[in-house]
Amino acid sequence: MGLPLALKAHEQGDLKKAETHYKRAMDQDSSNPVIYQNYGSLLKSQGRNDESIKIYQAGLSLYPENIGINHNYANLLRKIKPASALEKYIFLLQLHLESGNQLNNDNVCSVLSDIVSLQRELGLYQWSLLVNSNALLISNENASLVVNLMLLLDDCNLSESYNELVDSLQSQLKDFVNSVPPYKRIQILFGLATHEIQRFNPSNANNFYQEAFICAQELMDIDSDQSDDARHLITINGWNIGCNLLKMQDFEKGWKLFEHGLQTPCNGPQRWQRSLAKPFSSDELTLWRGESLIGKTILLLDEQAIGDVMMFASLLSTLVQESKTVSLFLSDRLIPIYNRHFSSQIKSNKVSIFSRKDFELGRLESGQFDYQCPIGSICQYRFTSIDSYAPSVPCLTADPIAREKLRSSYIKNAEGKRLVGLSWRGGGKSDRMKQKSIDEEDFFTFLQSIKNVRFISLQYGNCEKLVNSWNSRGIDIIYDPSVNALKDMDCWLSQVSCCDAVLSVANTTIHGAGGLNLPTLCLLSRFDDWRWFADPSIMRSYWYPSVGIARESKTLGWQTAFQQAKQWLEDGCPTTYGPNHSQ
Repeated sequence: MGLPLALKAHEQGDLKKAETHYKRAMDQDSSNPVIYQNYGSLLKSQGRNDESIKIYQAGLSLYPENIGINHNYANLLRKIKPASALEKYIFLLQLHLESGNQLNNDNVCSVLSDIVSLQRELGLYQWSLLVNSNALLISNENASLVVNLMLLLDDCNLSESYNELVDSLQSQLKDFVNSVPPYKRIQILFGLATHEIQRFNPSNANNFYQEAFICAQELMDIDSDQSDDARHLITINGWNIGCNLLKMQDFEKGWKLFEHGLQTPCNGPQRWQRSLAKPFSSDELTLWRGESLIGKTILLLDEQAIGDVMMFASLLSTLVQESKTVSLFLSDRLIPIYNRHFSSQIKSNKVSIFSRKDFELGRLESGQFDYQCPIGSICQYRFTSIDSYAPSVPCLTADPIAREKLRSSYIKNAEGKRLVGLSWRGGGKSDRMKQKSIDEEDFFTFLQSIKNVRFISLQYGNCEKLVNSWNSRGIDIIYDPSVNALKDMDCWLSQVSCCDAVLSVANTTIHGAGGLNLPTLCLLSRFDDWRWFADPSIMRSYWYPSVGIARESKTLGWQTAFQQAKQWLEDGCPTTYGPNHSQ
């Protein structure tokens, strides 16, 4: 029973339970290759790459020509050893052909697409162009191949040696897009929209998106069998394109497409890109669609990410001024913080705050409100102009007594040193965490160059051993075991508030420090997300006026950002000045 239970738990997102059953299945019967294929995938999704490799290799020792294990293994290698992955993909293509699949088979074309895109990433442009053009002659309906061709054409435009081939393929491409069946055309058009986003052409991207959306709507009207698939394409691509439009400051379109996150799948227990607790159905309580709130009450629902709730809550003063009452449905970790910050508005009945327990005990009823709305959905109705952000700062208030108690303990024997809070590790899933974080040894080397500062670790999670190691190696840094952001976020906010300034990667620390309006510098990864503008000239957060930006370089890594951070610290950690989002 190990494997069926493992598959069920895996599908439901209970990864811990699924792993237990996969192990049991291996002990009971190792003759099913699905065990190795799925167990390896589970480990990979958690960032446990070394363990995943061992499982895949164990499976391949028993089933060297199993397509599923080989494919998953190739996908993992692509992330950590790209050159090795290319060899594995070519072997996988051979397996498909030997199993009887034709060259125009979807699985074969998918592997060809992987080969082409990986060749492009490795800089093997000529080889990639030849493979792609020949693959398209075999199957001109494969959307991924067409999108990869577009990326290739851009990469090769600067090379005169490819001009003749590029001109030929561009002509082919126009014919391909117009000749494929509707569903394939929709895929290609969405791919082209994404492609234009990557080229920083939001207008072209929106045109392709609209064309794809219209094609999808038409397909849903005439073909019920493909309606779910077409709707799925709209949802996923809408979310991805929307997030990218926000990075390019297109709020009007970006925030509307941001709504697709409520239905866009996400790996792991979260399940959706935007996940929220919804106490009432839309039949029980009307969803707010931007109507006037004068004389009305609205219930705002928190979303799955604590930092996102804090970020969107920075806009609430605008809605509080307009409405009769704004009510917040929050997780327990945030309730003490917002009870304090909105204490005067709560007394005057302009703001009310509810917990999940309030709902369970019947203290929250749909009749108390005129509307409900996810807090992340308010931007599309009231915040489509950059000037509407950061309407009131600070937008968080720490406990002054707890602050002074912590600060007095931190400044002992500090000899007039400035207190600077630090956070170097991003949150979220393991892959994303790695992208947002700074290597610990690299960060230590940077800290060694800083003088006349006492650092305070604001990093959530288990880092006591690391911080104490830094301290023993000469860094003046404090780890306070009495503060645990995961258990008591209000206490953590007090710790943030006792700092003179904060230096952090893009994680919840930025929301805490920015919300308190502390001088803050964000060490922003080159893998930044929709919360930040893509324009490298923008050196300030549009959510928090006190948060400046030091960006990781694609070519120089963190070197330039560290230099900027060092200068900022030596200059006394000045607050970034200028308009809402730039100096």
